[in-house]
Amino acid sequence: MKKSGFTLIELLVVISIIALLLAIMMPALGIAKERARRIYCSANLKNLSMAWFTYQSENGGKLVGASTVNGADGDWVSLPEDNDGNKIYRDDWDYTDVSVEYKQNGIEQGTLWEYSKNLGSFHCPSDKRDKDPSQQAWRSYQIQTNMNGQSYGPLADTEDIVSRFTQIRNPSSKYVFVETTDWRGMNLGSWRILPNTDERMWRDPLSVRHGSYGCFGFADGHAESHKWVEESTFEMSETQKHSTRLHEDEEGVDLEWARKHAGGTR
Repeated sequence: MKKSGFTLIELLVVISIIALLLAIMMPALGIAKERARRIYCSANLKNLSMAWFTYQSENGGKLVGASTVNGADGDWVSLPEDNDGNKIYRDDWDYTDVSVEYKQNGIEQGTLWEYSKNLGSFHCPSDKRDKDPSQQAWRSYQIQTNMNGQSYGPLADTEDIVSRFTQIRNPSSKYVFVETTDWRGMNLGSWRILPNTDERMWRDPLSVRHGSYGCFGFADGHAESHKWVEESTFEMSETQKHSTRLHEDEEGVDLEWARKHAGGTR
């Protein structure tokens, strides 16, 4: 009785078909996976935005402090703390050698922790710095400076900083939380975007972690994602350079959107 089976040619054809199918499917699977991470990130920012909103509603409209540099009372998160509860302060602002555990302790000592007791809400699943020994970062978000942040420098008087919720014009259109990456191991300070529309430049870099999208948490407690379109925006996310200028051939639609929705009274 003659045995039946695959010939070598037939096996190679089957293997080639499988490889072709995998090549077709893998990008789609990667897109779907990142889309799921974007949904998770938006949920994080909704939680933080609701915590931020609840804080002001229970404190006479006063906004939580947006800075994270000095560990001052009233800031939404604090500086890292060691096992004895002492704040770890660095004059050079380099926290790359401070462990994730200590940085999480600082989050738990912040003002918003009472309103959002979930460390996962402070970390984007696409932010891999917590696995990077040279970073050991956990918090993926910052509050923008206009929302009771810290201003400094020669252009400080151009910023539209508010300290009370009633000062915010159209809260549903003004974002509070933004995705950022800081090479110093911790997202320090508040995120600044200067409103001077004649200056084609980002002040602080933001992060584009979800393909072409960034996630934002807004002053009324909702969160949404925004699609970026200009090459300079993606370059800024990749290099994390401050004072990134737009390309000469770009219209500046990304920067215009970010400025429009970052104002306090404007």
